[in-house]
Formats: sequence, C-alpha cells, structure tokens
Amino acid sequence: LRQGALYQRLTLDADVFGSVALSADGTIYAVDVNGKLYSYPHQRLHLNNIVWLRSERYRRWTVDLGYAPKTSPLIGAGGFVAVGGRSPDSILRLVRPDGELFNSVHMLGEALHFAASTADRSFYVTTSETGQGRLYRWTPFCDYLVSPDVCEQGLIQLFAQDTILTTPPLVAYGKVYVGDAAGRLLKVDPDTMQVEATFNADSAPRYGPIAAPGGAVVFISDQG
Repeated sequence: LRQGALYQRLTLDADVFGSVALSADGTIYAVDVNGKLYSYPHQRLHLNNIVWLRSERYRRWTVDLGYAPKTSPLIGAGGFVAVGGRSPDSILRLVRPDGELFNSVHMLGEALHFAASTADRSFYVTTSETGQGRLYRWTPFCDYLVSPDVCEQGLIQLFAQDTILTTPPLVAYGKVYVGDAAGRLLKVDPDTMQVEATFNADSAPRYGPIAAPGGAVVFISDQG
C-alpha cells in the first residue's frame, strides 16, 4: 500500500504463513503454508555504471524449505533469513540473502511463532511439547572446534524446564525473555542460559513479550 491505496501486489504460489520480514535494503521475505520462502527486492535499473532502485519489487528467488513452517521469517545479522518448521520435530533453516541454504539445526518440540537474533549472529527459538518447554540458542557462525576460546558455549545451548513455554523469545537489554504456562515471565542470561529472575502474572503470558521504553518488557496474559 502507498498512501492508503494499493500500489503493488506480490503473488505467492500458496497462502502466506505468518508475517513478512523487511530487510535493511528493502527486500521483503515471505513464507507460504507449504514451506516455500520468497524474496522480493526492489527492481534495479543500471545506467552508466549507476544502479537506480525503483519502487516496484520483483520475485528474485524462492527456496523450498522442505517442511511446513511454524515461525515467520526472521532477518538476522548479515541479512541471513531464518525460518522454523516441523518435520517431525522442529527445524530452523538459515538461508543466505542470495537464496542458498546455509545451515540448519534440529530441535525437540514445536517452535513458537517467531525466532529472535542478536548482533553476534546467535539465534534463539522456543519450543514446547507435552509437559516440557525449551529455549535454544544456536550459533551457526561459531565453530567451537576451530575457535574454542571465542565459542566457549559451543554450537547449541539449551534451557529446559518441566513447564511448557507459551511465547517466542524476546532478546532485549542484554537478556532473553520467555513466558511459560505457570504464569511466569522468565528472564534468562544469554550466556549461561540460566534463569536470573521471574515475574509472576495472573495467568500464562500469551502475546509478546515486547521491549518498551525505559527498560520495560510488556506482554498480554491469558486473562488479558
């Protein structure tokens, strides 16, 4: 839309899943219900060694992720795109900006809504299954065997508890926040993956959490 009017329609091969993602260069990424990831950058006009960006977008590439999506696309540092799905447990795939599959990681349980990423190119995902919730930290660009001093935590870190998690992760103010079915918002240290503090709500956090001004974290519980 532009100024309230339809400007351009971007067509997918199936119904869209979740929300789209917008990169710093204006590229729109979307995933459909069949697990196909789409890239829609601005059209470019090359004239006298000068590149002009047009307002219209075009379909540059698609990637078949090989599973039904469970999270909306997330753009991490360096423009890499992460999408989680289930096949049969959760899997998070990382796609390069040029459409090449880069890496993937398998996780137990079902991924929740969105992943989160940090400037050091770590990715966080919450999963849940009957009676247990897990928070994963994945560092696909850090090879522990090659650089053990830099990658002290290794490739995968895990926080698990005997209560299912109810929200995707929020990375804010140097910490990771997740909600659980016991009506708590958990504040987790991203390095140790241990709970530092909890906030007890009237019911399970369901929507959010999101970062708010002044260092606050806001969410909506089941009781509204």
